[in-house]
Amino acid sequence: MKNYLIHINNEDLMSSALENFISTCGFDMDKTKHVKMMERALKVLEAGEHDIDINVLISDYDGTVYKDNKIVIDGTEFKCNFFSKIPDENIVCIYTYLITVNECWFESEEDIMNFLYADSWGTSFVDAASDKIREFIEKDALSKYATNPNLKYKLSKTLGPGYFGMPVISTVDMKNIIDFEKIGVTVKDSGLMIPQKSIVGLYMLADDDTIEFPVECSTCLGNHGGCLYCTKSKSINK
Repeated sequence: MKNYLIHINNEDLMSSALENFISTCGFDMDKTKHVKMMERALKVLEAGEHDIDINVLISDYDGTVYKDNKIVIDGTEFKCNFFSKIPDENIVCIYTYLITVNECWFESEEDIMNFLYADSWGTSFVDAASDKIREFIEKDALSKYATNPNLKYKLSKTLGPGYFGMPVISTVDMKNIIDFEKIGVTVKDSGLMIPQKSIVGLYMLADDDTIEFPVECSTCLGNHGGCLYCTKSKSINK
């Protein structure tokens, strides 16, 4: 196992965060109204960017921690409905990650638009950081674990608390294997992380590229309570 502590400069993610922000807000930059709204949003970012602080913790584990369709690390067990579709023998390694960008500072909650813009900027940087960390993990996993040239390796979609059937409360269990406080993140009993612009999860590297990892909620086995896929599945089973 190896641990990585990574700090990412805001400037390195600015382009991606900007693209994410425009997409999230649904701005059409050919429209004068949206251009003016974007100018205001950029002022919010300029005022609050000093509080954005992007830090990441990553750990990798040999695939033997995945057995009987569950992950067990240092005695802590993680289950996910989708794991039932992933054969034990095909998992080469597992990476856990924790990302926090802190928050984009805003002057007053009374100005609802500035508050919403600041919140959206935080989310945009989280998404940009997530994409960059996935690239890092994929490169690292393939260089360290993809040792058989005859096999076709595949990195999963992000899994973990809140994804595809793993309850959000599992974030509390993540504290047993990840030192959240090392990058200034605390976890409440409910599983809520502070700062809220933080995410935790894991990736699996499989040695078979035919294994289908979920792409979105409508194609996964995550929510047996009522998602589109499971509603159809129940109808078929009848």
